[in-house]
Parts: sequence; structure tokens; C-alpha cells
Amino acid sequence: MVHKVSGMILALLLANILSCVIINSVFIVPTKSDQVDPAKIFNLGMIIHDLNDTGRQECMNWISQFDPFTKWNFILWEPFENLNDTTFINFLKTRGLLLGATGYMQYQPLNTRESNIDAIIDNFNAKNITLKGMFMFQPDTYTLNYLYAQYGFEYYVGYCFEQYVLDYMTMKGGWQLPYYHNSEHALKPAEDNQGLVVFPHETWDWVSSLTSSHHLYTHILGAYRQFNDNSSQAVDYCLRLINESLSSSEPFGYACTMFEWELIKNDLDLIETTTLYYQQIINQHNPICQLYNETTSWFKQNYDKTPTYQVAFTSPYNDEQIEWYLDLNYRIARVENRVKSYVIFEDQKEYWLNQVCNVDFGELANETNCIDNSLEFEIDDLGGGFERDSPKGGSIYYTGNLADFYSFNPVSQLMVVIEAAENQVYYIYADPHRMTRAVAAYDATSGSIVYGMCQNIQNQGFDTNPNYVSQNESDRGRLLLQKQTVLMFGGPRPNWCVSYLEEQRLTPIYFVEEQQTDGTHFKFVENSTGTDKLDRLVSSIDFEHEDYFVVMSLVDHNSNRVFISYGFDWKGTWSAGIYIKAIYSNIHTYTNLYYIFRWVDSNADGTPQPNEVVQIATG
Repeated sequence: MVHKVSGMILALLLANILSCVIINSVFIVPTKSDQVDPAKIFNLGMIIHDLNDTGRQECMNWISQFDPFTKWNFILWEPFENLNDTTFINFLKTRGLLLGATGYMQYQPLNTRESNIDAIIDNFNAKNITLKGMFMFQPDTYTLNYLYAQYGFEYYVGYCFEQYVLDYMTMKGGWQLPYYHNSEHALKPAEDNQGLVVFPHETWDWVSSLTSSHHLYTHILGAYRQFNDNSSQAVDYCLRLINESLSSSEPFGYACTMFEWELIKNDLDLIETTTLYYQQIINQHNPICQLYNETTSWFKQNYDKTPTYQVAFTSPYNDEQIEWYLDLNYRIARVENRVKSYVIFEDQKEYWLNQVCNVDFGELANETNCIDNSLEFEIDDLGGGFERDSPKGGSIYYTGNLADFYSFNPVSQLMVVIEAAENQVYYIYADPHRMTRAVAAYDATSGSIVYGMCQNIQNQGFDTNPNYVSQNESDRGRLLLQKQTVLMFGGPRPNWCVSYLEEQRLTPIYFVEEQQTDGTHFKFVENSTGTDKLDRLVSSIDFEHEDYFVVMSLVDHNSNRVFISYGFDWKGTWSAGIYIKAIYSNIHTYTNLYYIFRWVDSNADGTPQPNEVVQIATG
């Protein structure tokens, strides 16, 4: 969907979808590809609203010029009066596949959704057309589940990639390569093949459509307006976008396009532009064009679950580059070594599965007056383009394998703690009733320094709280929280939670007290390598005026984001809180998992100062 609308009757909302943005750019026409790659697939189609007799003849005349091409995916729009013209329908049947279309399902009560689907299927059955797929711009999980379970449908077509408040629809977090729909939320992949195969109806520029303009995609009419009604530039861009999309993804390349006949039928320039575009597509990609049912069969034969996708894409619009990764658990995007978008699929369920969305189509669409079935984001910093959502910040510098990003939680993410909404963070301290030294209170003092920086009220508690922490002897200290942000101050001796995490080797650094021939040694050991990152003879440290501390981060088995700070002794832990506050304005540069610091009391006042702390190790 590509145009903002207001005050229109519902029947016209989907027929008037173009906006105009003036941008001057020059592109080169792609050369014809003579190589046929079986791992590349293209779906070509057109949307046909109800026409009168003359209109249907004109539509057939236009389609006939592409004969003998027979890989058309024809989308017929309700109320399906075109089905009553046997000549027209037989003409379409000989040239491709027919699908029914509907929209705004979340706007309807559940029983109405079912009855509408029943009516559509009956309508097509009456004309000896058996539907196995359905088109709707915004996927409704309830409807897709009904189609799959009640009628054995095999595929769905639609979904505007990352659409934001357009035509009363917002749908962020989905994917524009084929996947099996999840019965809990249509925008996330199922963990098996028990779902409809989801196809986009257009292919969007994987990066510039988000950062520059929503209209940078394979829809020729959108591109035509984007390039100031310049047919040559629009066609050139779309063809280059198709070629880049086909070659940039693994394990196979995929692209698609369609347009609305309703929007070009009375405009000679648009007809000429669309004709040129489709001639070029068929000329270049005829061998890989497929009907949706063919692509569905191929996908099911090759994948018993949604494959892991990787996309390394360079925009033909401005050469901007992006990497995407999707598996059954995560969707991740990276630009210039910064993860800009991150979605965790687990536990995400569409609200409209059992609710009805009230939309006032007589008022302008906005964030609250629209159907929003977006997924929730961990990082949502990819956007800012025309008719796109704004970047939300919080991107993370990361150069590793995107498949491993889920376990990457750098210290720089402490900014999430400080900026978190109310009651989204947990501070967990060692229970003071177990303490035998009065100075042990400085563990909580250190945490209170960081707590005082928070923009909102957060949760605080002790490691003896059975709602937060397991009290069982077998796993005492294990967090019972899930997918939360947790801060701990104090080392493995006083704090049960820190002790559990270190004993399970979930921390990037762990503390060791070791007896050697010259006496007791305190060590910080790197978990991944077993290397001693710090080794000090305890008797050589004057703890009144010197100490060492670590600041580290991790993700535990329950997907909790955990930050731990503690010193060899109490002044080290106190120093950690003081130092975190001092460096917070520059915390975004602390992109590693752990940092080890040394405090030396240079002015001999016995009190840690930020300028007395130096970093001695990181990793």
C-alpha cells in the first residue's frame, strides 16, 4: 500500500494508493540475463477490480500483447462481478492463476471474518475455480488460521514490508521472502511447515525504502511517482531492484511485482510505462517466472520449515548497503557494523486473534486510528524515510556473525537500563541479613548510584526473593525472570545470582580464589579462553587504597539481559557504581562484553574517584 487516504468509502481505499515524491536520479538499464538459475524465482501479477464489458475487453487487449506468456497471477477484487463474465474468466485461466482478494479483516468480528471467507470461496467454486491461496494487503492471523484449518489453503499473498500508518494499516517486523506463517502471529515464521506459505505482493528495496522512501520498491506506479513521472528512470530502477533482490539472498533468490489495472486504465502514459516494464521483466526473467501455487509446491518440497535467510543487499537507488538475517527465532538487520533492527519472535502473539480493531475511516489514519499488527522490537532504529516510521535509537555496534547476535549483550547496552520505561529493570542485591561485614552495604550503595541515574522508577529486591530468584538448593540463585533486564552489584561470594551465573559459566568473566605457594591469589578469568585476565596476590593489595573491579554483561538461559558489577573487595564494587556514572555520557563506546578496571587511591583519601580508575583489560 502506498498512499495516504481520508474520507473515502471503504470500497475505494485500496484502489487509490499512490503518492508523489520528486527525486532526481539516473539509473542504467540492466542487460538481459541469458543464464537461468533454478535457485531464483519471480512472481508477476496484476490486481483487477470489477470492470464493465468495455473495461474487461480493454484489459484483455492489454494482457494479450504479452502472449504466449502464461505465468500471470491475477488478483480479482471483491465483490467479484468479473466472475460472471465467462469469456473474461476463461481468458484469464488460459494465461495464469486466479486468486480472490479481500481486506481489513481485523476490522471485522471473528464470525464475520469466517463468513466473508466462506462467501468468497463459494463464489469462486460456483465458477469452477478452486482457490488454494488468498490475497489481502494486511495478513490477519485469525483468517489465515481459518483458511489453513478449514479449507486446506496453501499460501497467502500480500503484506507491505514494514508498512507504517498507510491506508489505516501498520505492520512492522515481517519478512519479504517466503516463509510458513505462524498460527500465533502471521508476521513471524512457524517452527514447522504447518502453515500457509506467505508471499509479498511486491519487493521493497531492503534498505532505501526504509531510510529514503516507502515508494522504492518494484511497484512500477509507485516508482513512477517517486521519479517525478519519469518512465525511463522508474523502469530502470525497478529492473535493477529485481536483479539485486534475486542475487542478494540465500538460500535462494526471490522477487515479485504487481500493479492495479484500475490505476492505469485511463492514463496512456501509465499504460505505456507499465507495458515497457512488464515487457522487460518477461524478456529478462521469463524462465524463472512462476505461479504462486508452483512456488508454493517448490517451497514445500525443498523446506520442511522456514529456511534460515541471509541477505546482503546494495540498494540500486543510492548504493546503501544492508545485511539481513532471519531464522525461526530472530530477525536482524545491520548497516555499517551497527545492528539497526532486532526482533525476537518468541512469545509474540497477534492481539487481533481474539479482538476487533475499531478504525474510523472517516478520519485521517494515525498511530492510534489504524490496524496495527506489528511485532515488538528489541532494536527499532532503521527508518526515517518518507512514509516510514522514525528511527528509535539503540543500535548496537557488532561485527560478528548475525546468527550469534542473540547472545551478544555489550556493556554499552546499559543505556537501555537508564532510559527504560517504568518497572522494566530489576536491581537484585545480596540479602543484607546474610552479611557479616558492615561494609557489605556498599554493594547496594554502588547499585543505588546507577539506580539514581534511571529516568523512571524500577524494581529493586534481594536474591532471597522467591519471585525473582530460585531458592532451591540445586539451582539457588537462578533467575526466574524471563526476557527482562537485570542488574547485580556484588560478587559471587555475597550475591547468590552472581554465584549461580559464574558457576554455570554464563558470564564472560568469572572470579577465582586460588591458593598458590606464595599465598592466596584473586583472579578474573575469561570464560571463552580460560585465560587469566587479572591475577593478583592478595597480600600485595592494600584494599584501603587499591582494588580491582569488573563490569560485564550477558544473556542468560531465560533470555534475560544481565549486567554485573563487583570488585575484589567492597571499595572495588563501590568504584564500579561511581565509574559507571562518570562514563555514562560515553557508554555507547563500551561495545565489549566485559571491562576490568583498577582503582588506586592517588590522593590517599580512601574514597574512589573516577579519575583514579584505569581500564586494564576488556574482551
